[in-house]
Amino acid sequence: ELLFNSVCINARLIQSLLMEPRIGIVYSNRLKELACLSPKYGHRFSLVMALIHAYKMTEHLVRIPPVNLTPDAELKYLSSFHSHDFLESLRLLDGYYADDADPDIPDDVMDSLEEYGLAYDCQGFPGVYDYALSAVRATLAAVDALLKRKCQVAINWAGGWHHGKRAEASGFCYLNDVVIGLNYLLSSAAFQDSRKRVIYLDFDLHHGDGVEEAFAYSSRVVTFSVHHASPGFFPGTGDITPDSSGFFTGARGGRYSCFNLPLGMCLEPFHTSPLLASAISKPLSPLLQLRVQVMRPGCRLSNPFSVHCMPPCSPPSLLSSAVLMASPQIRTASSI
Repeated sequence: ELLFNSVCINARLIQSLLMEPRIGIVYSNRLKELACLSPKYGHRFSLVMALIHAYKMTEHLVRIPPVNLTPDAELKYLSSFHSHDFLESLRLLDGYYADDADPDIPDDVMDSLEEYGLAYDCQGFPGVYDYALSAVRATLAAVDALLKRKCQVAINWAGGWHHGKRAEASGFCYLNDVVIGLNYLLSSAAFQDSRKRVIYLDFDLHHGDGVEEAFAYSSRVVTFSVHHASPGFFPGTGDITPDSSGFFTGARGGRYSCFNLPLGMCLEPFHTSPLLASAISKPLSPLLQLRVQVMRPGCRLSNPFSVHCMPPCSPPSLLSSAVLMASPQIRTASSI
């Protein structure tokens, strides 16, 4: 009931988006299968797509199939951000789960995997590599659809894994499809002019640390993360630095290209809307990361055991107000 109430509340938002630019959504039956492999998130992707279909919104959307990648192309795109050793470790982890859902991994191998974050919250499971790769393939398809002008807004419900680092999985994020998609966008003919930039807007409950870190030294991508921050709250970044000298704003060539808006508990939209409006009223080429978990307090489309991770007083309308303000300007990608 809570899930359907949340969708009803946000139906007006989605309908308003559908009436404006042409919107594409990345989807295929194979993507649904792969995106639902994670024991953590279960059938969240299929639930979202089922609700979109139930509200008869699919007839207004451009269907975008995930890209098919040859082994060489796969390595090219993944290596645009992730290190070779990390990718090999992820494949190694996947291999142990190929024929056994609970493999006996040697201690020395486990120690090596832990160095790359492939343990604890980023553990292995059958199909883990294809699961992680499916998000990348979907985000690349979204970017490609925008570059080819098939749509003005592209949505990937299976993407947005913003905690992934160059050589480390983190926060249930194995491959950082956002960074890989941005690198693909910046390498395209449309962005050969080095003066053209992209603004990455992150409205997840958690700080978008992986994307910020990836572009902290670049002036081509401006990162702006709106998130909850408090002592001990994951990932522990995106707030005033420990020495109270201020916020991290980027470094070297990327100085002043990183922006963060940490939020406390129980904030209402009128606290944040003016700041968001001033920040995104004149965007360059926005790419949004909007996680479903901030649509309504207590509503999270994942396994029941993770509901407690949702703070009870997260801003209920932060997602709605942010998208409504940004929607007339969106021209790059919306990775959700």
